[in-house]
Amino acid sequence: MFLEERVEQLEHLAVDQGKQIEIIANGLGALTTEVKDGFAYTKKKFAEHEQRFDRLDSKVDNLGSNVAQLDSKVDRLDIRIGRVEIRLDKLETKVDNLERKMDQRFDAMGQRFDVMDQRFDAMGQQFHEMKQQIGELVTHIKRE
Repeated sequence: MFLEERVEQLEHLAVDQGKQIEIIANGLGALTTEVKDGFAYTKKKFAEHEQRFDRLDSKVDNLGSNVAQLDSKVDRLDIRIGRVEIRLDKLETKVDNLERKMDQRFDAMGQRFDVMDQRFDAMGQQFHEMKQQIGELVTHIKRE
């Protein structure tokens, strides 16, 4: 009897182990499916990120070329500004020279006006003296 009980225990044990194996197999199948789906999802996301990085790389390259173009334009503007500054310096020098010449001419004109004022004053004095002399002559003629 002992053997029959032992065989029966072994049969139950075999059935339990079969169920456990079936549970493990189902779990392993579900896990395999989940892992496979997870890897597929991860591959899909990596592919999306790769495309996104490619687009970003393209945009960065475009930005790089745009920056290079801007640098070129800024360099040309710097050159033009330098030329304008040189021209302005030359014009400023010319204006300074003209101002100096104008000041000299105004000073010379002022001196000439001063001389003319002196001459007019002298002429006025001479007219005044002549008027007095004419007045004296008229008085002298009237007496005679």
